[in-house]
Amino acid sequence: MSISNVNSAVVNNVRWFNAHTEACGYLNGLKEITPKPGQDFKPFWVSTFCMYEGNPQKPRKTFISVNIVNLKLVDILKPYANQLNTDQSKVWVTARISDVTVEPFIYGNNSNLAGQLGVNWQANLISLIALKVGDMAIDLKQVTTTDFGVPAQQPAAAQSNPPSLQSSNSQNLFGLPLLVTLQKNDPNFSAAKDRLKQQGYRWNNDKIAWCLANIKLEKSDPAFNEKYHALKNAGYVFSKANAVWNLPSVPKPLTGNYQNTGNCQQSGFQQ
Repeated sequence: MSISNVNSAVVNNVRWFNAHTEACGYLNGLKEITPKPGQDFKPFWVSTFCMYEGNPQKPRKTFISVNIVNLKLVDILKPYANQLNTDQSKVWVTARISDVTVEPFIYGNNSNLAGQLGVNWQANLISLIALKVGDMAIDLKQVTTTDFGVPAQQPAAAQSNPPSLQSSNSQNLFGLPLLVTLQKNDPNFSAAKDRLKQQGYRWNNDKIAWCLANIKLEKSDPAFNEKYHALKNAGYVFSKANAVWNLPSVPKPLTGNYQNTGNCQQSGFQQ
């Protein structure tokens, strides 16, 4: 955290270290907490986020009590309050949460785990990336972004790119879009580029964009057929040597006074 213009009473221009988590799972319940007589706090809304992790066939589930700090989300969720409050497997979301904390407690004598240590998970719900109620996908009408403001669903860099790269279907299948474009005049360009590299993206000269590389696809994957056809349609090829899928790229043209001498040190080319 960086702080400037500090005196004994005023702290201006405060910037915070933020740790955000994006995850899929079910939202259970929607309730407004209001102060009782003698209590002094502003009303706030709460829910429970059942976060899924791991193999879809047998995911780990973590129940997190969330404060809905973004009131716009309350307006989005209110029409589905009945489903939220009556069916624990009805409202599926991709959510962004922050300030994840745990509070330890000891199970009481009325529990089968009496005397054992347990924890309550808590967090703030700050945005919804996707929302599905039953079989109906809800259009949130917003631009989804990942860290550093990199758009999560990017249009292709050129009109000749396969349609599958221009849709969000690849993100639904692989968790990340297959292709992302960056603008060099973006003030967060360097940070965004580093973030993409960390997430497994590599620059592709042919697409003039960053492409998700080294994708592993097991035949035991429940979505194997969908992912296989999505990769093939997008132009990915399978490397038997590495057992991964990659998008081939046309080599970057050489510039300079290249002479076919067989000796690169004497050719004077620049890449």
